[in-house]
Amino acid sequence: MKKILATLVLGLLLAGSAQAAPPTTAQIEHLLQVMDAKKVIDQLLPAMMQQSRALVDQQLASSDASAVDRARVERLLAAQESTVRDMLSWDKLKPIYLRVYTDTMTADEVLAMTRFYESPEGRSVMQKMPQIIQRTMQEMQPIAEAAMQKMMQDLDAEMARDGKPADK
Repeated sequence: MKKILATLVLGLLLAGSAQAAPPTTAQIEHLLQVMDAKKVIDQLLPAMMQQSRALVDQQLASSDASAVDRARVERLLAAQESTVRDMLSWDKLKPIYLRVYTDTMTADEVLAMTRFYESPEGRSVMQKMPQIIQRTMQEMQPIAEAAMQKMMQDLDAEMARDGKPADK
């Protein structure tokens, strides 16, 4: 019985010491640097905004929106683009990446990812990432267009009501 208890205690002690260490902030920052995470985000934002604008322009072209309505939509789009740029700025995203990677990854995993992204294959993957994102957005465009049409129909229906506020 003593041997079983000793084995159990030893097993618990070893399990606790075998627990993987979390990555350091410096390790994660280095990983984000070799991944060119800031550059990817900087390239992603304009692509997202361009696609959103194209969808709205397409919807406006197929509607009977007045010049006043079109100007209103332009002002709204410009304001939304500014808000999105601010919300998704690297200064705001970096602390999130640091928290998520620290809470999710082990130091060994971060080091392995860093080694990969420092390799020729890893650098090649990161160079292709903007193309991958752009192609993914293009492939998703029909889904986004359908959603935008539905939203515009709902908006038109709401605007057509007798000035009654929408039900909550």
